Amino acid sequence: MNQISLYPFKLFFDVLKSEVRKIDQEWDARDVCSSFWRLYVNNREGAVIHLSNGQHYPLQAKRVYLVPAWVGFTCENVRPLEHFYIHFDLAGLPGALVRQLFPLPIVLSPTRLLSGVLRQAKAAVLDRQLDPMIQAMQILTLLHHAMGAAWAQLDQQQQAHCMFALEGTHVFADILKFIDEHLSDDLNNTRLAKRCHLSRDHFVRRFTQQIGQTPAQYVREKRVTRGAQLLHLESMSIESIAHACGFADRFHFSRVFVQMMGAPPAAYRQGKRV
Repeated sequence: MNQISLYPFKLFFDVLKSEVRKIDQEWDARDVCSSFWRLYVNNREGAVIHLSNGQHYPLQAKRVYLVPAWVGFTCENVRPLEHFYIHFDLAGLPGALVRQLFPLPIVLSPTRLLSGVLRQAKAAVLDRQLDPMIQAMQILTLLHHAMGAAWAQLDQQQQAHCMFALEGTHVFADILKFIDEHLSDDLNNTRLAKRCHLSRDHFVRRFTQQIGQTPAQYVREKRVTRGAQLLHLESMSIESIAHACGFADRFHFSRVFVQMMGAPPAAYRQGKRV
C-alpha cells in the first residue's frame, strides 16, 4: 500500500489493478458496485455508464472519469475501443463520507497537466519492461492529480466536512490501523475502547462523532470491503475469505455482503471486471 502524508491527516492509495485493454460489447455488466474506486479513460466514444436514478455518463474520448466506491451502475459498450482503467482503494476517507460527498461519477476537466500525467501513466502501464517502482509512481501521480481535481469540485462546506472527517481519522489513526490489521479478531467496542484508553461509552461517542459511523458499522464495512477485494483479486474459497474477514461463517458473510454490495459473494466473484 502506498501512503501520502498530509498533516494533519493521512490518505492511503492502494492500487488493486491497472490495465490497458481492448473492449467491445463484452464489457457490458449490470448492477456493478464495489468497495473500491475506478478511474476510466477510453480512446474513443462508445461506452456509457447508467445510474439507477436515470442519469447517463457517456465516456467521451480521452476524458478522465472517476467512479467512487459504493456507486452502483450498469455499463455498456457498443464498439471496440481501448480502455485504460485503474482500480484503487482510497483509505483514510470513511465509507459513509465517500457515499455522502461522492455519490456520482466524477468527470474531470481536461487540462494540459492532467493530459501529460495521463500519458505518462498509460505509457508506464503498457511498458512491460519498466521498473515496477517507476510504474507505481507514475500511476500514483495520476491518482493524486485526479483526486485533487475531484476535491476541487467540492464546495467549501463539503471540503470543510471532509477535513473534519480526515482529522478524525488522524485522531483515531492507531485504532483504525489496528482494525485493518485484525479484521479476523473479535473487535467489540469494549476491546477497542480499552486500546484507546477510553471508557466504552466515551469511545463510541467520540468515534461516531469523528468518523461518521459507529465502531460496529465501521468494522462491518471494512470487513465487507476486504472480502470484496479478496473476491476480486484472489482465488481463496468463500469460507476462507469469510474467516479472514472476521465473519462467523460463510452464511454470515453472505448475508452481510448482500446487504452492502447487492449481490452474494459467489455472484460478485463471477461478475465481469470493468
